[in-house]
Amino acid sequence: MTFNEIERSLAIHGNLAPVALDYLGSIPENLLYHRQHRLRHPWSLYKISLDQVFTGFEDVVERYRKIQSFVSRPDETRQFQLLMSSYKNFLYTLREHIDDCYLVFKALVAPKSSKPSRFQTQFLRNAGFKELEPFEDAIAWYKRDHLAPLVNNLKHHQGRLRWLYFHGSGEFRPGYFLEQVGDDGAVGPSQTIHKNNTAFSFCRDIKLHLYAVYFISQKVVDVLVSRIAAECADFTLTPRNRVRADEFKQTLESVSELELDVFPNELNEPCALVELVTVEDDTRLRLSYPEDVPNKNFPKLLTISGVPMWADDFTRTFRLPYWQPGKP
Repeated sequence: MTFNEIERSLAIHGNLAPVALDYLGSIPENLLYHRQHRLRHPWSLYKISLDQVFTGFEDVVERYRKIQSFVSRPDETRQFQLLMSSYKNFLYTLREHIDDCYLVFKALVAPKSSKPSRFQTQFLRNAGFKELEPFEDAIAWYKRDHLAPLVNNLKHHQGRLRWLYFHGSGEFRPGYFLEQVGDDGAVGPSQTIHKNNTAFSFCRDIKLHLYAVYFISQKVVDVLVSRIAAECADFTLTPRNRVRADEFKQTLESVSELELDVFPNELNEPCALVELVTVEDDTRLRLSYPEDVPNKNFPKLLTISGVPMWADDFTRTFRLPYWQPGKP
């Protein structure tokens, strides 16, 4: 899997926002059908969606940064519960953001060209929106392979997000796993999501989500350029800056400053790198994936804590994350 680096520059682009915001406002009015669908203009649709996503980033990162101060205190469980609730809402918002991209595409389609459907992707397929499949294929590594399994199991299979953290020797590495019933009837990390009974570190997951938002934005632009070229051969879609230069900058700084202190199972997994650098009169954002974890040294003597699981009259068997049967 090879992706290009994503770069944004205040000096070059005028903002650090995902690139689709620069293009959506330039679509000719005669190619838009948002009013017929009772939708906002595509730029507004996308901007509102981005605002929700970045608010989610801010809330999650703020709670992530503060959580260490509550460890081993009476309020530890309550604070981790709040972090889990925030992260669950964040995952839902990311999935809704992809659905909002489909609404942007829907605004390019005349209502009469397709049968009504409560599923936007089905509406687009019925309308012969040929750009949909390349878009779906391009984002499958994120939507199908990472985000959708989490959200679908949370929504439809009573999955639960459970926290844990590695700590000791000055180290503190918090993360989470999706709790589900396994093939053996025991409750523990989802066997379809977490390989070998493991978990996800927050630091790696948050950076991956940010890269995905910018990557998906590039693919939205690809759809717009292709669609408009097919509909209007004598028109070229060009970018135009419509947001403040410093918009999203605070969130980008917060995410870029997170140290990639990953879990042991993630040391050789691809990660996303996020860099925000200010030099003279320019601020540059650089995102890249897949990359190697910068620090592959994992302390040997760390303790796993957290892992809250609740028994009841019918739930008595559990699988603890990182525990392997037959091993000490």
